[in-house]
Amino acid sequence: IPLVLMNSPATEAFTEQALKRFENSNVRILNINQQLFPRIDAETYMPVAEKVDPKGRPSEWYPPGHGDVYDTLLQSDVWESLRAEGRELLFMSNGDNLGATVDFRILEMMISEQMQYCCEVVEKTLKDIKGGTIIEYEGRLKLLETAEVPPEHMNDFTSIDKFKTFHTNNLWVRMDAIKPAMELDIIVNRKVVSGRSVIQLETAMGAALSQFARTVAVLIPRTRFASVKACQDLLLIMSDLYN
Repeated sequence: IPLVLMNSPATEAFTEQALKRFENSNVRILNINQQLFPRIDAETYMPVAEKVDPKGRPSEWYPPGHGDVYDTLLQSDVWESLRAEGRELLFMSNGDNLGATVDFRILEMMISEQMQYCCEVVEKTLKDIKGGTIIEYEGRLKLLETAEVPPEHMNDFTSIDKFKTFHTNNLWVRMDAIKPAMELDIIVNRKVVSGRSVIQLETAMGAALSQFARTVAVLIPRTRFASVKACQDLLLIMSDLYN
C-alpha cells in the first residue's frame, strides 16, 4: 500500500529531510504539494499579493486548508499513477494521528456496501471540544466545524452531552467518486500577518461528506485516534502508560 504525503511550503523541506531515514524501506512513499492562494486584505477585500511569487513572498500566500487535498490529488502525477495501477480506495488522515492505520474491517465494509465515503468518529471528551462533529442537514450527513458555529451557540457545540461524537479526520473515499472543484463549505479564517489584518478562505477535507451519495460515519475506538498536537501528547504515547 503506497503512502502519499501532502505538503505545504512550510513542511516540504522538513518532510524531505525526514524521509531520508526511510530510503531503504519497503514502503513506497509519494509526495504531493498543496496549492497556494493569495491572502485577502481584511479592509479592501483585495488580494495582498502584488505578483505571483509564493516562494519569494511567502507572507502573502497561504495553503487553503486540508480540504484542498482532493484538487491537489486530481491535478498530480501521483493520481494518474494510482489510477493506472488500479487503485480504487483512499484512506486519508491527519499526519499527526499516530493511530490512523489501514483497518481491513472498514475497507471490507466500503467494498461490500459500495460506499463512496466513510468518516471515522469517536466518543467526544472534554479534550475534543474544539473539533468538528457530524450533523444531519437537509436529509444528508454534514461536517460542522468549530469555525462555522456562531458565538452564541458555542456552548451548545462544545457540550459533550449535546454533541456526543468527534470527527477524527480519518476518511475513506472511493476514487472514482471524487470530482474536481467540489463545493466544500468555506471557512473564513481572519488573521494578522506581518501586522496586517488578512482573510484566508479555507476548506476542511471532512466537509466533502455532503458531496457524495453513499456516505456513512463509523464510531471507532480511541486507539484509532492518537493525535499528537504537542510534545506532551508524544511523550504520553511513547510512555509505558499508553497501550
